[in-house]
Amino acid sequence: MATGGVDWTTGDQVVKGRFRNADVTTLDDTGTPTVAENNLFVTGGTTTITDFDDGVIGQKIMILAAHTVTIEHDGSDICLSANTDFDMEAGDTLTLCMFTDQVWHEIARMEIP
Repeated sequence: MATGGVDWTTGDQVVKGRFRNADVTTLDDTGTPTVAENNLFVTGGTTTITDFDDGVIGQKIMILAAHTVTIEHDGSDICLSANTDFDMEAGDTLTLCMFTDQVWHEIARMEIP
């Protein structure tokens, strides 16, 4: 399954040899938390996030804010809608995809009113 697809024996999705599962991982409270080995995350602190480490081309990550945290748009590591930072509040979500090496692009967001 190293080329991608679904492992029908376990139900796990495989992206470039990495397994994605239904567990939600808490991001570490650094400016560049790792997103290796998963695609579902909840924020783990209030430090502004400037990049996500250890991603691979084709990986999609979904982030749920547990509290107020800023995702920084810089146009080179993270490209967000309207070319501006996203000040996430608790309950907001952000979905990013890596289309080119080490560049995350926003593909969806939901803000709690």
